[in-house]
Order: sequence, then structure tokens, then C-alpha cells
Amino acid sequence: MKKGDRAAASFRNSSFLVVPQTVSTSSIPKTLGLSIESDPTEARSFQYFQLRTLPSWTEFFKSDLWSQKVLQLSHSEPAIKHGVLALSTMHERYENTTPIFSTDIKDSAFVQYMLAVKHSNALLKARQEGKASLEVVLIACIIFTCYENLAGNYKAADMHLQNGLRILHQHKEEMKPLPNALSRIVANTLYRFDLQAMTFSYNYELTMVPEFPQISSTYRNNEEARDDLVGILRCMMWYATSMYELRVGQTLTSFTYV
Repeated sequence: MKKGDRAAASFRNSSFLVVPQTVSTSSIPKTLGLSIESDPTEARSFQYFQLRTLPSWTEFFKSDLWSQKVLQLSHSEPAIKHGVLALSTMHERYENTTPIFSTDIKDSAFVQYMLAVKHSNALLKARQEGKASLEVVLIACIIFTCYENLAGNYKAADMHLQNGLRILHQHKEEMKPLPNALSRIVANTLYRFDLQAMTFSYNYELTMVPEFPQISSTYRNNEEARDDLVGILRCMMWYATSMYELRVGQTLTSFTYV
């Protein structure tokens, strides 16, 4: 990956425009005891995710989604587990400045990612049967978006993001956010990704109109203020992009008929 591409990828993370930093921690042992998997390689990847990936992605804002819920789901949902292992392997390569993305069928990150995608199909089926929550499906979309962004596959990342936003929009009433509810945390994570896509993507497509947030006079923490700021910026970016496309369309129409 070129230096410029790596710089762009570094901005596309789970926090709000935060560049992943190198975390000063002890080295990751080659074999570990307690983990989600008895396989030494997978155990080490999971430990790397906990010790390196999480701290670097949640440096300025705490994230119960990543630090708690994703870790919990890694023990029970195969799609989440393999997605985390793929993301961890990709992040370690990023930190070590080694070639990041490979489609080799024996590549460890790619193998884990394909397993995650395979299990996500079963997760969608379980959701249709009422056996899996909507939040878990959206968390899988979030992990896949992170993986593809870090791999530099921005079109694939945008596909996963748009799928997540589409699902969120279709189940808006079901996902009506309550204070500190998982649904609110998941939705706001997708909205942050959407703002970053609006900001950095060259071919962002206007699909679903963002809702303007209900601005509070006071905030209990920085995360609440950040979420409302993201909501305002999404609306501003949407308006600016739609006005630009309208002007371009009018210009092209005028040119056609001259």
C-alpha cells in the first residue's frame, strides 16, 4: 500500500477521525493461555486485538462497543470472532508496515475474513428466524467495514457500510435509541463511519437522508457531544453534496441544450 493510501486508511477507524497510534505495551507472546480459541495462532491474534488494536482505536473516546460487547460476542458468535481475528491480523501488519492485503487462500487474515463472511450468512438467517439480534448483525457490518478499510478496499468497505445503514434505516422503529442502549452505540458508530465516507470518498452516493439530532443544552460526557456533532456534520455534508450535484446537473443540462 502506498504511503498516501496508508495515511487515508489510518483515518478510517472506529473513533472519530482519530489516527491509530502505536501503543506502548509489552510484546505479544507467541503462545497464550486464556483466549477464545485453543489454536495458538488464533489465541495470539485475539490477544493482539485486546492489547494493541483496542487501545489504538479508542484512544480519545471510550467505546463500550469495542471494549465490551465485541469481546463478549467473540466468545459466542462465529462471525464476530473470525472478523475480530481477521481485523487483528490486518492491524498487526499495518503497525509492522508489512504488505497488508492478500487474497492468497492460505493468507491468515483472508482465511479468517472469509470464515467471518461465511458465518455472517448464517447470522442473517438466524436474524430472519428471530434467533439473533439486529445489533449483532450491524456489529458484523462494522467489523467488515473496518477490515476492508484497513486493507485499502474502499469500495468493499463502502458496500458493507451502506448495507449497515440500509438495515438500520429499515428497522428504525425497532432500533429506536434509548439512553446508553446498545442500539444507540451501534447506530452512532455507523454514523461516524458515514461521515468519514462523506469526507474522504471520491464517489460517495447520496442515498438515505440523515436526521438532524436533537441538540441538548448540556452533555453528560464527551461521547454524547461527539455523537451530536457527527449528526450535525452529516447533515451539513449531505446538504453541501446535494447542492453540488444539483448545480453540476443543471450545468450539464444547460450545456446539452446550447
